[in-house]
Amino acid sequence: MFLFSLAYLLVVLLGLSTFAHSCHPSIWVAGFGNDQTIDDHLRIVGRPISIQQLRDDFNGYTASISDDDKATFQAIRSDPSVGFLVKVPQDYFRKFDELLAAGPDEEDDEIYEARLRPSYQWIKLQHRDPKTIKGINCGR
Repeated sequence: MFLFSLAYLLVVLLGLSTFAHSCHPSIWVAGFGNDQTIDDHLRIVGRPISIQQLRDDFNGYTASISDDDKATFQAIRSDPSVGFLVKVPQDYFRKFDELLAAGPDEEDDEIYEARLRPSYQWIKLQHRDPKTIKGINCGR
C-alpha cells in the first residue's frame, strides 16, 4: 500500500510540474548578423512571422511561434545570417530591459557596462541554441 501511495504521489507531482511548466508562456528569439536587416531577413524567410519585439541590444527579434510550426523554424534558419533561434520564457528580457530603463547605478557600473555590449545577449542566447555551430559568431 505504501509503494502504491508513493507511486501515486510521484505521478501527481510529475503532472503538477508539467502543468506548471506549461503555464509559463514562452517566446522564440532570433538573432542575425550585423549586416542583416529585418526587412531582408523577412524577405528570405518568405512567410509571415508574428514578431513581438525588435531587440536593440542585439540584431534580432522575439516572436510568437507555435512549437509545432516546423516550417516557420526551417524558414527562419534558411537565412544564412541567423546565428541562433531559441525558446525562452516570455519574461526573459524583463530584468535586462528594466536595467536599461533605470540607467546605471554607481554600484552596478561594471555590470551595466558589460550587459550593454551587443555581444552580451548574443553569446548568452547563441549558447542555448543546440543547432548553432560552435565557434560561429555570425558577425559578433
